[in-house]
Amino acid sequence: MKHRIGQAHTAFTQLSRTVLCNRHIAVKTRFRLFHALVGTKLFFGLGAWPTPSPRQIEKLNAVVTKCLRKILGLTHHQDSSHTTNAQVFAIAQCLDARARIAQDRLLFAQKVFQHGPAFLHHMLHREFSDVPNSWLHGVFADLEWLHKLDAKAVPDIWTRDLTTLIDHWQQGGPGWKAL
Repeated sequence: MKHRIGQAHTAFTQLSRTVLCNRHIAVKTRFRLFHALVGTKLFFGLGAWPTPSPRQIEKLNAVVTKCLRKILGLTHHQDSSHTTNAQVFAIAQCLDARARIAQDRLLFAQKVFQHGPAFLHHMLHREFSDVPNSWLHGVFADLEWLHKLDAKAVPDIWTRDLTTLIDHWQQGGPGWKAL
C-alpha cells in the first residue's frame, strides 16, 4: 500500500501545478484528470486486494481527500475547517476508499466467476474454507454492505450463499454493473 500511495503522490506532485490545480481548467475536468491519472495509480488492481484494515482505509481516504482539497483550493486552514471529508468526496463525485473497494471487488468478482476458469473458482472456494480473511470473505462483506444500501436490488440469499449470485454472473449478470 505504501508503494501505491507513493506512486499516486508522485503523479499528483508532477501534475498538480500545471494541470490539477490550474484554475484555468474547469474543476470538473481537473477531477476527471485526477481520477484518470492519479486515482488509477493509487487504486490499481483494487478488486483483487485483500480487505484493508480500517486504519489502511483511513490512510487511503486521507491521501485522496488531501489531493481533492488541493484541487479545490481548500489548502488553507480556514477554508478546509468548514468542509468535511464527506463534502469533499461529494463535490468531487468520488467514492470513499471503502465504497470504492466494495465496488471494484464486486465488479472483479463478477468477471472472475463469469469468465474465469473452473480451477480458479475451486481455488477461491478452498481458500474461503481454509483462510478466515480470504478474498471471498471480502466479497461477502461487500455484498452485505450493498444489501444494506439497497435490500431490494440485492437479495438476502446472496449475502449467505453465492450459488445463485454466481449463476446470475455466469448468465452475464444483467444490470450488475449499473447496480
